[in-house]
Amino acid sequence: MLLATCGNSSPRVLLLQPLDAPAGIQKACQLAEVRCSSCHTLERITNAAHRNEVEWRRQVEKMRLIPASGISIADAEVIVTCLVYRDPSLPAPPLEQPPAMP
Repeated sequence: MLLATCGNSSPRVLLLQPLDAPAGIQKACQLAEVRCSSCHTLERITNAAHRNEVEWRRQVEKMRLIPASGISIADAEVIVTCLVYRDPSLPAPPLEQPPAMP
């Protein structure tokens, strides 16, 4: 039988400029810092290859399925929001375009 255990006491900072981030992102990243660092260092995330939203969802779901992670379905959604926001290599979301004039 294989048991997954978690335990880590690394620094807990995902946002480089937390005060510049919207309040919702700050809260999302605080949750991500707590949940993710329970099993591994945050450096594992900050040094990870750049991922898009689909890839981050897949990775977070994989981690969520480890019982000791403490990541709920709702937590997973919030964590993905943080991880996508903090990855500077990803394009910004498209701006809403005004409707075309007839």
